[in-house]
Amino acid sequence: MLNQLYEFVFQQLSKNDLVAGGAVLAIAAYILSYVKTIPFTLLYWGRLCFVTEIDIPDKSESFRWVTLWLSKQKYCKKAKRITVEAKHSDRDSMERNEAVITPAPGTHLLFWRGRPMILIRTRKEVQGEAALKMYRESWQIKMFGSRVGIEEFVEECRVMSEGQKENLIEVIEAERGHWEKCSTRRKRSLDSVLLSDDMQERLTKDINKFIAAEDWYHGMNIPWRRGYLLHGPPGNGKSSLITAVASEINFPIYIINLRMNNEGDIITLMSCLPKKSILLLEDIDCAFNKRKNSDQTRISLSTLLNMLDGVNASEGRIVFMTTNHPEKLDPALIRPGRVDLKLELKNASARQASALYKRFFPHAKCHHEFGDKVQGLNISMAKLQGYLLEHRDSLRDARCNLHELTRKEPNAKVQDYSI
Repeated sequence: MLNQLYEFVFQQLSKNDLVAGGAVLAIAAYILSYVKTIPFTLLYWGRLCFVTEIDIPDKSESFRWVTLWLSKQKYCKKAKRITVEAKHSDRDSMERNEAVITPAPGTHLLFWRGRPMILIRTRKEVQGEAALKMYRESWQIKMFGSRVGIEEFVEECRVMSEGQKENLIEVIEAERGHWEKCSTRRKRSLDSVLLSDDMQERLTKDINKFIAAEDWYHGMNIPWRRGYLLHGPPGNGKSSLITAVASEINFPIYIINLRMNNEGDIITLMSCLPKKSILLLEDIDCAFNKRKNSDQTRISLSTLLNMLDGVNASEGRIVFMTTNHPEKLDPALIRPGRVDLKLELKNASARQASALYKRFFPHAKCHHEFGDKVQGLNISMAKLQGYLLEHRDSLRDARCNLHELTRKEPNAKVQDYSI
């Protein structure tokens, strides 16, 4: 049958000029269409061979590296299409915010170490919570040469960023479903936080042991994560302790306000939480409803539990929860595996008050007596520090005016607190 079909086609082409001409035109058209694609194909393969491309979304830490590097380049000082952003200073600092100038969305041609580099900044508007508009950005970088060159460029950006924050820690807050860098804080040592008993030693030992045991956790098939609960009256240094821990291990702090983000946003945020970071959940007792989520502005307890140690829970992070009322917490939230160590930060003890007094007045000889007197007042460390700040210029006033603290504490015993 195939032979008969072949003979029929051959006869038609040899005897019928119309069919033969049509066949020739079809073949010629196919050849021409293929030839037209050759330059584009060669250009495509040439770009793959000689040009390296990298795409960096704004969710990535490297996005901030590249942004910082660009803000330091001469190109940004001369460019006419720019984006101006505010660089937030330390929250505890009185310094003003600075303007950070970077290339605007679009295509830019720069030179790095004498090599041309095409930079494309994209910005897409997306729909956020409650119909609020927000945008996502990315850097796309194209560079001639192998990927080694672009890896060196990213490393240079990283080194510059690390150098800028050598004495700072990053504080990143959640905003409408994505992480938004909020500020930087000066690093502080754990010794600067006055803790009672052996709390500092216990916490430091536990955290260092956890960080060094990554391979052990993986070998034992145990999720590599750790949780801490800091509880006690307000004003006794829970936030200061977390800042000091972050400074000690050089981890950034990620803060989620559970009352200001919906469940979908929180799940997305947790999935993007990087390794070697601290997640801070403040006032955890006020953040969620019980078992059912009847209020859309709050997260349900079941969702929070799955977020902390469920199937999709991230690893390599440390969670700090703080509360003034630990008795209000559901037992499921603070069981081992979610909270591995509980630390109570009580009101000022004699030892803490004595150490704080000595810090303000290094040459004073009555700091032990001061500590003993303060312990009976049952006041917070923040209140004691405020008192010493008020009288920092006069040792005598600091010693003799402790009745001022008594007057502000209605339940405190009235007696002579002068030293």
